[in-house]
Amino acid sequence: MQKFFIRLLFLGAFFSAEAQLPLPCLPGQAPADDCSDACIYCNFNGLVSSTTGYSSGPANGFCGSIENDQWLGFIAGASSATFTA
Repeated sequence: MQKFFIRLLFLGAFFSAEAQLPLPCLPGQAPADDCSDACIYCNFNGLVSSTTGYSSGPANGFCGSIENDQWLGFIAGASSATFTA
């Protein structure tokens, strides 16, 4: 009986974790303006973007400055990466 409950616990944890993943980004899809709207990028190669047109708001921890932001979600496919900003 105990094994049944342990298996049920693992099964529930698997499905709850799976349900929380954002959708994958469509080809050419722009980064999100809000974190909750971010999709998952599978490949950043060649991705070039700009914060022009994105909403601005207070940048937490940066002396009260106002910043435009973009939200990008990704799953790491390698042990290292280089981002140029």
